[in-house]
Amino acid sequence: MENNKDKDDRARRAAEIQSLPARYVELGEPMDKKAAEVAVRVFGEMKNDNDGRRAILPVDSVGKILRHRGYELSRIIKSIPELYKTSLFGWSERENVRPGHKEHPNIKEYHNYINKFTDGDGEYYIRFTVNEETAKPNRVGRNIVHSAAVSDITLRKAATRNVSGLLTRAKRARRHS
Repeated sequence: MENNKDKDDRARRAAEIQSLPARYVELGEPMDKKAAEVAVRVFGEMKNDNDGRRAILPVDSVGKILRHRGYELSRIIKSIPELYKTSLFGWSERENVRPGHKEHPNIKEYHNYINKFTDGDGEYYIRFTVNEETAKPNRVGRNIVHSAAVSDITLRKAATRNVSGLLTRAKRARRHS
């Protein structure tokens, strides 16, 4: 059950996300998986300016990111470090283990970051899901960008009326997927 403090916090974050200015992103040529993997190899560790979370985008996550439907992410792949760096924290959640799904004991939590960008044709939200690994003894757990998804703002506005609804729906969807 969600308490008033959680609702207020979610509403505050939603307002911050809605008020984000859309960052201009230069569209590149579409890339195949191999070319996108080469582009990602130079990223190194990315640090979020808003909360300091450092994350890496491993080459083996590129395929999952490129399979996202609806927006050609390969055309903005080189902008991912800047978009992550300036994104806002949305929400965190622990894994919800369900029968028939593989458990991930190495994942402590999933953290979701949201940013807004424009490619000159439209405005979009991009969501990064960062897996926080469970730390091994005497070590610090890594943060790994596991996926990225892009949504057209006008579609989201029509479907949810606001980002608070988007945050609520995303949390529910994550629990039931």
